[in-house]
Amino acid sequence: MKKVPKTPSWRPVRPFCLSLCGFGFDSSTNEYKVVNGQVYSDINVIVFSVYTLKTDSWRKIECFSPYHAYWFQGIFLNGAIHWSATTVGDRSSSVIVSFLLAEEEVREIRLPPIGDTCLANLGVFRDCLCITLAGIDQTFNEFWVMKEYGVSESWTRMRVSMPYHQLSHFGFSTKSHDLMVCGSSFVMYDFKEESFRNLPIRDTTLGGNGVGVYVEGLFPLIDREQDESRRVDNQVLIKLKHA
Repeated sequence: MKKVPKTPSWRPVRPFCLSLCGFGFDSSTNEYKVVNGQVYSDINVIVFSVYTLKTDSWRKIECFSPYHAYWFQGIFLNGAIHWSATTVGDRSSSVIVSFLLAEEEVREIRLPPIGDTCLANLGVFRDCLCITLAGIDQTFNEFWVMKEYGVSESWTRMRVSMPYHQLSHFGFSTKSHDLMVCGSSFVMYDFKEESFRNLPIRDTTLGGNGVGVYVEGLFPLIDREQDESRRVDNQVLIKLKHA
């Protein structure tokens, strides 16, 4: 187990009001990265920083992102971490903010036409980015799936036969069913038959934001071979300097 050091406050005079977080694998460098975003409401920006095990330190990304985020926990998919957010300005709108791990850049993804009276909760549905809806005293029977990642025109409406107040997808499915969290209950849903059944899991009080999928992998947290290669290269460089 590795304890990540505390993220520095990049504007200590004005403390941030919300801290975003995300974790994912950067295939371009074969390393895991932890991403933090400090939301400063006084200037309406998010300041991102990245932590890697190789450096064991946080590194500030030198750009201010003019957004205000909803949820602190990011969704990792397609080499990027995603959050629901709103743009800043006179005509603010709801969007998805994505942080690309390889490029360490911030991109914006447009939402489908969901209106202004509800919030978009991010999730993963069958390896695709998806959003479910949430609103005060509202029930819904649909959600949206981005069939082609990054292409706003590929948003597709999906209907469910169970009205919901809060629904979460986190990417786990079988050949016939998808596992979802409806309210505080686990549900196995069959989209072909439009039927569902509850899973009675005891001693579970977590909502959708506290659920994830664990997948074993062959990538170590630290690439020992690359780390050793860098150490040898540094030793050679030191010897050449002293020669």
